[in-house]
Amino acid sequence: MKLTMLGTGGAFTRLRSNAHNNALIEVDGKRYLLDCSLYAFDVLEGEYGIDPLDLEGVLVTHFHGDHISGLEELGFRSLFLGDRRPLLHCHPHLLPGITGEPSEDALDLWENCLRGAMENMRTPSGGSERATLETYFAPRPAEQFFLGEEDRIRCTWFSTDHVPGMSSFGLAFENDEGRRLCFSADSRLLSEEFYRTFDVILHECLLLPSFAGTVHAHLEELLELPTDIQQRIHIMHYGDVDPALRLTEDTALSVAEPKDIFEL
Repeated sequence: MKLTMLGTGGAFTRLRSNAHNNALIEVDGKRYLLDCSLYAFDVLEGEYGIDPLDLEGVLVTHFHGDHISGLEELGFRSLFLGDRRPLLHCHPHLLPGITGEPSEDALDLWENCLRGAMENMRTPSGGSERATLETYFAPRPAEQFFLGEEDRIRCTWFSTDHVPGMSSFGLAFENDEGRRLCFSADSRLLSEEFYRTFDVILHECLLLPSFAGTVHAHLEELLELPTDIQQRIHIMHYGDVDPALRLTEDTALSVAEPKDIFEL
């Protein structure tokens, strides 16, 4: 599996060269987006010459726009220009309308994010019809799924501590040799015991001074982790600020930058 950082920017990035914190995953000739912002399409087409219609699917971590703002366009492109439905991998809690999750107040990707713009359609004959999520995508809600031939890459969602009341998840990737890569997505700091289960950690990192209401992991917190854990971490989601300005010479953290490649 090859994971290429399309961008390492935060929600408020304005540098198209450092698009939102999305990644391209390639496994056995198939391509997937890990989160799907509109900026990701700019990078896919402009930097790599990849048509979004060539994507096998999308992996969605949570509902914020810098992670899902491109889903509407991808759905419309796929239906009207490509006549296909990309796979949509996510944790079951993000699609309670499909999975029947018990929580009455659970947020749903279709109902709460996409339906308003995508439900109503005009037919070729001039009539109207109601679309569903399945009109555009092939949803695959599951706590664990596999990528690659012979299920070579095991993908497991894990809960992240992000915004109260909104389900959010990171992804643990594991190859057939037991090597593990963590993509934190958006999360506050998790436990040392959890981090020690991974060989490579792509971890979000807020460079602003720490504050009480934060929904992200701060650089100060990551720098307090033991050195052996820091050595596994590549920080991402740090916005338009040069992280080198905040890192000291004695830190063991590394910086993930756009176009960086991580292989598993």
